[in-house]
Amino acid sequence: MNQYVKLAKNAINEFVKNGKVLKLPDDAPKEIIEKRAGVFVSIHKKPINLSTMLPQVNSGQVGAGQLSNQLINQEGELRGCIGTFLPTKANIALEIIDNAISACSRDYRFEPVRFDELEYLEISVDVLNEPELITNNLINPSTALPQVNSGQVGAGQLTSQLINQLNVKKYGVIVKSDDGKTGLLLPDLEGVDTPDQQITICKQKAGINFDEPIDIYRFEVTRYKE
Repeated sequence: MNQYVKLAKNAINEFVKNGKVLKLPDDAPKEIIEKRAGVFVSIHKKPINLSTMLPQVNSGQVGAGQLSNQLINQEGELRGCIGTFLPTKANIALEIIDNAISACSRDYRFEPVRFDELEYLEISVDVLNEPELITNNLINPSTALPQVNSGQVGAGQLTSQLINQLNVKKYGVIVKSDDGKTGLLLPDLEGVDTPDQQITICKQKAGINFDEPIDIYRFEVTRYKE
Protein backbone atom coordinates (compact mmCIF):
# COMPACT_ATOMS: atom_id res chain seq x y z
CA MET A 1 0.00 0.00 0.00
CA ASN A 2 1.22 3.49 -0.84
CA GLN A 3 2.70 5.31 2.18
CA TYR A 4 0.38 8.31 1.79
CA VAL A 5 -2.71 6.11 1.73
CA LYS A 6 -1.36 3.91 4.54
CA LEU A 7 -0.89 6.96 6.77
CA ALA A 8 -4.41 8.24 6.05
CA LYS A 9 -5.92 4.81 6.63
CA ASN A 10 -4.05 4.32 9.91
CA ALA A 11 -5.16 7.78 11.09
CA ILE A 12 -8.79 6.94 10.34
CA ASN A 13 -8.58 3.54 12.03
CA GLU A 14 -6.92 4.97 15.14
CA PHE A 15 -9.51 7.73 15.47
CA VAL A 16 -12.58 5.58 14.80
CA LYS A 17 -11.45 2.65 16.96
CA ASN A 18 -9.82 4.50 19.85
CA GLY A 19 -10.80 8.17 19.51
CA LYS A 20 -7.13 9.15 19.33
CA VAL A 21 -5.02 11.18 16.92
CA LEU A 22 -2.38 9.03 15.27
CA LYS A 23 1.18 9.85 16.27
CA LEU A 24 3.58 10.58 13.45
CA PRO A 25 5.21 7.20 12.69
CA ASP A 26 8.97 6.88 12.98
CA ASP A 27 9.21 5.25 9.55
CA ALA A 28 7.29 7.98 7.70
CA PRO A 29 8.95 8.72 4.32
CA LYS A 30 11.34 11.65 4.31
CA GLU A 31 9.43 13.41 1.53
CA ILE A 32 6.26 13.79 3.59
CA ILE A 33 8.16 14.93 6.68
CA GLU A 34 10.20 17.62 4.97
CA LYS A 35 7.64 19.02 2.50
CA ARG A 36 4.48 21.06 2.95
CA ALA A 37 1.41 21.03 0.68
CA GLY A 38 -2.35 21.16 0.67
CA VAL A 39 -3.93 17.71 0.97
CA PHE A 40 -7.37 16.20 0.42
CA VAL A 41 -8.38 12.84 1.87
CA SER A 42 -11.35 11.09 0.25
CA ILE A 43 -13.21 8.06 1.60
CA HIS A 44 -15.32 5.87 -0.68
CA LYS A 45 -17.27 2.71 -0.04
CA LYS A 46 -15.72 -0.34 -1.67
CA PRO A 47 -17.64 -2.22 -4.33
CA ILE A 48 -18.92 -5.40 -2.73
CA ASN A 49 -17.49 -8.60 -4.19
CA LEU A 50 -20.57 -10.70 -4.86
CA SER A 51 -18.63 -13.98 -4.67
CA THR A 52 -17.55 -13.26 -1.09
CA MET A 53 -21.17 -12.68 -0.07
CA LEU A 54 -22.60 -15.88 -1.59
CA PRO A 55 -21.82 -18.08 1.44
CA GLN A 56 -23.81 -15.67 3.60
CA VAL A 57 -26.70 -15.69 1.13
CA ASN A 58 -26.67 -19.49 0.92
CA SER A 59 -26.59 -19.82 4.70
CA GLY A 60 -29.48 -17.41 5.08
CA GLN A 61 -27.46 -14.76 6.88
CA VAL A 62 -28.15 -12.28 4.06
CA GLY A 63 -31.23 -12.32 1.86
CA ALA A 64 -30.85 -11.96 -1.92
CA GLY A 65 -32.92 -8.78 -1.94
CA GLN A 66 -30.88 -7.35 0.91
CA LEU A 67 -27.67 -8.14 -0.97
CA SER A 68 -28.95 -6.34 -4.06
CA ASN A 69 -29.67 -3.24 -2.02
CA GLN A 70 -26.19 -3.39 -0.51
CA LEU A 71 -24.61 -3.60 -3.95
CA ILE A 72 -26.68 -0.72 -5.30
CA ASN A 73 -26.14 1.53 -2.31
CA GLN A 74 -22.48 0.93 -1.67
CA GLU A 75 -20.48 0.73 -4.89
CA GLY A 76 -18.06 3.67 -5.13
CA GLU A 77 -20.21 5.94 -3.01
CA LEU A 78 -18.46 8.89 -1.35
CA ARG A 79 -18.31 8.54 2.44
CA GLY A 80 -16.32 11.66 3.31
CA CYS A 81 -13.89 14.15 1.83
CA ILE A 82 -12.04 16.98 3.59
CA GLY A 83 -8.89 18.87 2.71
CA THR A 84 -6.85 22.03 2.50
CA PHE A 85 -5.78 23.68 -0.75
CA LEU A 86 -2.86 25.39 0.99
CA PRO A 87 -0.72 23.83 3.73
CA THR A 88 -1.82 24.45 7.31
CA LYS A 89 0.52 22.03 9.12
CA ALA A 90 4.28 21.67 9.47
CA ASN A 91 4.47 18.92 6.85
CA ILE A 92 2.46 16.72 4.48
CA ALA A 93 2.29 13.87 6.99
CA LEU A 94 0.51 15.98 9.61
CA GLU A 95 -1.72 17.42 6.89
CA ILE A 96 -2.75 13.88 5.90
CA ILE A 97 -3.45 12.83 9.49
CA ASP A 98 -5.56 15.90 10.26
CA ASN A 99 -7.60 15.75 7.05
CA ALA A 100 -8.08 11.98 7.31
CA ILE A 101 -9.64 12.44 10.76
CA SER A 102 -11.79 15.29 9.46
CA ALA A 103 -12.93 13.26 6.45
CA CYS A 104 -14.15 10.39 8.64
CA SER A 105 -15.72 12.49 11.38
CA ARG A 106 -16.32 16.13 10.39
CA ASP A 107 -17.74 16.11 6.87
CA TYR A 108 -21.14 17.73 7.50
CA ARG A 109 -22.70 15.78 4.60
CA PHE A 110 -22.24 12.41 6.34
CA GLU A 111 -22.56 10.70 9.68
CA PRO A 112 -19.17 9.88 11.26
CA VAL A 113 -17.61 6.65 10.03
CA ARG A 114 -18.44 3.69 12.26
CA PHE A 115 -16.10 0.93 13.41
CA ASP A 116 -18.04 -1.74 11.49
CA GLU A 117 -17.56 0.19 8.22
CA LEU A 118 -13.78 0.38 8.26
CA GLU A 119 -13.03 -2.80 6.29
CA TYR A 120 -15.43 -1.73 3.55
CA LEU A 121 -13.84 1.67 2.84
CA GLU A 122 -11.26 2.78 0.28
CA ILE A 123 -9.02 5.80 0.87
CA SER A 124 -7.39 8.17 -1.60
CA VAL A 125 -5.03 11.07 -0.92
CA ASP A 126 -4.59 14.06 -3.22
CA VAL A 127 -1.48 16.20 -2.71
CA LEU A 128 -2.05 19.60 -4.31
CA ASN A 129 0.36 21.74 -6.23
CA GLU A 130 0.22 25.47 -5.55
CA PRO A 131 -2.91 27.02 -7.16
CA GLU A 132 -2.37 29.26 -10.20
CA LEU A 133 -4.58 32.29 -10.89
CA ILE A 134 -5.83 32.11 -14.48
CA THR A 135 -8.64 34.68 -14.62
CA ASN A 136 -9.89 37.34 -12.27
CA ASN A 137 -12.99 39.44 -11.64
CA LEU A 138 -15.12 37.41 -14.04
CA ILE A 139 -18.90 37.42 -14.08
CA ASN A 140 -20.74 34.26 -15.19
CA PRO A 141 -17.66 32.47 -16.57
CA SER A 142 -19.69 30.04 -18.71
CA THR A 143 -21.13 32.76 -20.95
CA ALA A 144 -19.64 36.11 -19.91
CA LEU A 145 -22.83 37.78 -21.19
CA PRO A 146 -22.58 40.89 -18.98
CA GLN A 147 -19.04 41.48 -20.24
CA VAL A 148 -19.91 40.70 -23.86
CA ASN A 149 -22.85 43.08 -23.77
CA SER A 150 -20.72 45.83 -22.29
CA GLY A 151 -17.93 45.22 -24.79
CA GLN A 152 -15.38 44.13 -22.15
CA VAL A 153 -15.00 40.64 -23.61
CA GLY A 154 -15.75 39.51 -27.17
CA ALA A 155 -18.27 36.72 -27.73
CA GLY A 156 -16.54 33.32 -27.55
CA GLN A 157 -13.31 34.79 -26.21
CA LEU A 158 -13.86 33.68 -22.63
CA THR A 159 -15.00 30.21 -23.64
CA SER A 160 -11.80 29.74 -25.60
CA GLN A 161 -9.73 30.95 -22.65
CA LEU A 162 -11.37 28.42 -20.33
CA ILE A 163 -11.03 25.58 -22.80
CA ASN A 164 -7.35 26.36 -23.26
CA GLN A 165 -6.57 26.73 -19.56
CA LEU A 166 -8.91 24.27 -17.85
CA ASN A 167 -9.00 20.51 -18.29
CA VAL A 168 -11.33 18.66 -15.94
CA LYS A 169 -9.16 15.53 -15.98
CA LYS A 170 -5.90 17.37 -15.28
CA TYR A 171 -6.81 20.47 -13.26
CA GLY A 172 -8.85 21.11 -10.16
CA VAL A 173 -10.56 24.49 -9.84
CA ILE A 174 -10.87 27.08 -7.08
CA VAL A 175 -13.24 30.03 -7.37
CA LYS A 176 -13.12 32.99 -5.01
CA SER A 177 -15.47 35.97 -4.70
CA ASP A 178 -14.49 39.52 -3.79
CA ASP A 179 -15.75 39.01 -0.23
CA GLY A 180 -13.68 35.83 0.24
CA LYS A 181 -16.22 33.06 -0.38
CA THR A 182 -14.25 30.15 -1.79
CA GLY A 183 -15.21 26.88 -3.49
CA LEU A 184 -12.96 24.05 -4.66
CA LEU A 185 -13.36 20.98 -6.83
CA LEU A 186 -10.73 18.29 -7.33
CA PRO A 187 -9.84 17.12 -10.86
CA ASP A 188 -10.95 13.93 -12.57
CA LEU A 189 -14.23 13.41 -10.72
CA GLU A 190 -16.95 11.14 -12.03
CA GLY A 191 -19.84 13.10 -13.57
CA VAL A 192 -17.86 16.33 -14.00
CA ASP A 193 -17.09 16.59 -17.71
CA THR A 194 -16.62 20.29 -18.54
CA PRO A 195 -14.95 23.40 -17.07
CA ASP A 196 -18.40 25.01 -16.91
CA GLN A 197 -19.59 22.21 -14.62
CA GLN A 198 -16.50 22.59 -12.45
CA ILE A 199 -17.04 26.31 -12.00
CA THR A 200 -20.79 26.01 -11.44
CA ILE A 201 -20.30 23.36 -8.73
CA CYS A 202 -17.56 25.44 -7.08
CA LYS A 203 -19.82 28.50 -6.97
CA GLN A 204 -22.68 26.47 -5.52
CA LYS A 205 -20.43 24.98 -2.83
CA ALA A 206 -19.19 28.44 -1.89
CA GLY A 207 -22.61 30.11 -1.96
CA ILE A 208 -21.51 32.53 -4.69
CA ASN A 209 -24.31 34.07 -6.73
CA PHE A 210 -24.55 33.39 -10.46
CA ASP A 211 -23.69 36.97 -11.45
CA GLU A 212 -21.09 37.59 -8.75
CA PRO A 213 -17.52 38.39 -9.94
CA ILE A 214 -14.99 35.67 -9.20
CA ASP A 215 -11.32 34.83 -9.47
CA ILE A 216 -10.56 31.39 -10.94
CA TYR A 217 -7.54 29.33 -9.96
CA ARG A 218 -6.43 25.98 -11.33
CA PHE A 219 -4.22 23.37 -9.68
CA GLU A 220 -2.82 19.91 -10.34
CA VAL A 221 -2.72 17.03 -7.88
CA THR A 222 -0.78 13.86 -7.32
CA ARG A 223 -3.38 11.24 -6.45
CA TYR A 224 -2.58 8.17 -4.36
CA LYS A 225 -5.15 5.35 -4.15
CA GLU A 226 -5.45 1.92 -2.60
